[in-house]
Amino acid sequence: MKNYSFEGFDNIFEKFHFAFGLLLNPYILVSILFTLLSGLSWIIAMSKFDISYAYPFTALGFVFILFFSNVLFNESISIYKYIGVTCIVIGVFIISRDIK
Repeated sequence: MKNYSFEGFDNIFEKFHFAFGLLLNPYILVSILFTLLSGLSWIIAMSKFDISYAYPFTALGFVFILFFSNVLFNESISIYKYIGVTCIVIGVFIISRDIK
């Protein structure tokens, strides 16, 4: 894995060259694409739902991050993380039931 620190660069030009070179990294490009799609989906959601209803669903990101960090990176999940994720899911479920 590459070291992405700015240590060891002699001048500002090398720092800018390094930083802009990261934009060609496929992982960075995919993350930019997903960020764009996330923003577009948020705009669509805001046009269809009240913010008090839609915003709690953003907390489900914590659930997905925990799940995929375990599946993709084999990170451990403690009992406290399970409890926290369960609280998030229950909270989002309760809030989503409050439809007028």
